[in-house]
Amino acid sequence: MRKISLYTVLIFFAFCINAQVPQTKFNYLTTDEGLSTNRITCFYRDSKEWLWIGTEAGLNKYDGYQIKAYQNIEKQPGTLSNNSI
Repeated sequence: MRKISLYTVLIFFAFCINAQVPQTKFNYLTTDEGLSTNRITCFYRDSKEWLWIGTEAGLNKYDGYQIKAYQNIEKQPGTLSNNSI
């Protein structure tokens, strides 16, 4: 009789316990947030945890808060040689 009661209690608690599923948060980055274009060609995360996003319209650096775009500016040294990354 004790075994049956113990099994009943264990089965009851097994149904009451919920597994904790980790919540994954996604941030969507678009041109509204400063991305140079929505057509992304590649990603790279560096050692400083910055996300580098290559697009058809330049290179974008995302630090988790804001986006900085790097693009080719004609006749200006130090800019990208081509906007297509």
